[in-house]
Amino acid sequence: ELSEDVIAAVTHIAKRKDVRSDLIGLWGISQGGWIGPLAATKSKKIKFVIGVSGPTVSPYKQGLYLDRNQYIERGLTKSEAIDASILFGAMVRYYGNPTIESRREAQLIYDRFKNASWRKKSEIREIMGLVDSVSTVSRIKELQKRIPGLHHHRYNTFYDPIPTLYKLDQPYLAIYGGKDRIMNSRRSQNMMNEMFIGYKSNFKMLFFENGNHGIRKFRGTQNLPYIDGYVEGYFDRMLLWLKKLQ
Repeated sequence: ELSEDVIAAVTHIAKRKDVRSDLIGLWGISQGGWIGPLAATKSKKIKFVIGVSGPTVSPYKQGLYLDRNQYIERGLTKSEAIDASILFGAMVRYYGNPTIESRREAQLIYDRFKNASWRKKSEIREIMGLVDSVSTVSRIKELQKRIPGLHHHRYNTFYDPIPTLYKLDQPYLAIYGGKDRIMNSRRSQNMMNEMFIGYKSNFKMLFFENGNHGIRKFRGTQNLPYIDGYVEGYFDRMLLWLKKLQ
């Protein structure tokens, strides 16, 4: 749905006399790295795409990576953070596909960690509200009917961007930062190299070792607030890629 909004915006802009319709492209960061390529596969009016910190995995997998880092930053050990993400992940899968089988899986994992000491830590309670109990299948389906947009949860959460990238014909520049704690930039870098770079001539990638999610200079354990400015070369190399398209 968001990709359709993007296409509508591009269609409107292309009608302006002060805009070259043959040079309209998209720049998107984070979630925009999913939406931009998807929109471009639906509209040839989009001539190029730049994806900054756009994950090559589903929102579900990206979310688990972010959750683990948040758990660690709030005081959990790495082992506890992995356990917490296993529990949270099981609940997300169940809410996305509420069946008797998925509820059974969620209940087994819930019972496994029900009395885990890390669940009692105040620092973790506010981001673990989803796993206070295992709702019934009928209850979740009822919520899906009552809450607008919840029925799209399964599609959005488990959206796989790889097929879209395979279909993308326009020039595409993927940009990642090595200090990103919101998404697994190393994994996306490896997937881009293995699947696209060198195989699709329209795909290029930039990787800034000291950049965070916004390709700003990394300091400390948090991506926010941004206090050090952008990584050197980020804008220059992106603009150089754009100039080659003209």
